[in-house]
Amino acid sequence: MSEKEEKDESKIIDKENKEEAKKTAEKPEAPNIKKEAKEEEALKEKPADEKAEASKKEDEKVVEKIEKTVAAPKDKDEAKKIAVKKKKAVADSKLFTGRRKKSIARVKVVEGVGKVTINKRPLEEYFGRKSYHYVIFEPFKLVGAENKYDIIANVKGGGVTGQAEAIRLGVSRFLDKEDSSYHKLLRSGGFLTRDSRMVERKKYGLHKARRATQFSKR
Repeated sequence: MSEKEEKDESKIIDKENKEEAKKTAEKPEAPNIKKEAKEEEALKEKPADEKAEASKKEDEKVVEKIEKTVAAPKDKDEAKKIAVKKKKAVADSKLFTGRRKKSIARVKVVEGVGKVTINKRPLEEYFGRKSYHYVIFEPFKLVGAENKYDIIANVKGGGVTGQAEAIRLGVSRFLDKEDSSYHKLLRSGGFLTRDSRMVERKKYGLHKARRATQFSKR
């Protein structure tokens, strides 16, 4: 064989080897079925273990609660009972609505010591002026039921005077329903009447509802 033929043969062999290498690289590896099966089983077993742990934790919590209730002293039990009673009283007591101008008050009245909370804030913080405190307590003073009830009110809309008077109407409606003997006193004081007076709308061509422009001769 000549040198040219030998070179051609070697080139052909190299090409064939390269093609075989490419084919082997392109072929996907056979999946290992056993490994996949083991992994699936492990995944299935995990949630079961987690569930068991969660149930154990819940059981431990229940046991701890039981131990606490058994070991707790009588004073704490009594305090809890009082707190529960107060919560029930607040839940059972109906809401009484009061309105004035653009203010709307939803009022809950519960047996207490004369504490007032308005929009989750104490009375002194919400209403700075003492005149507004007087407005709210007016019905109680008239009836003679001071420091016997706590007021929980949610108010929205309007200004400070409107809100104070809206709460007063809500309180008056509660007292009227609480004891029918209060009705005459509250009615004579005008606390059960909804004050329907509102700001009159402004008219075009005028400064306010009725205030006209200053007269000019020329």
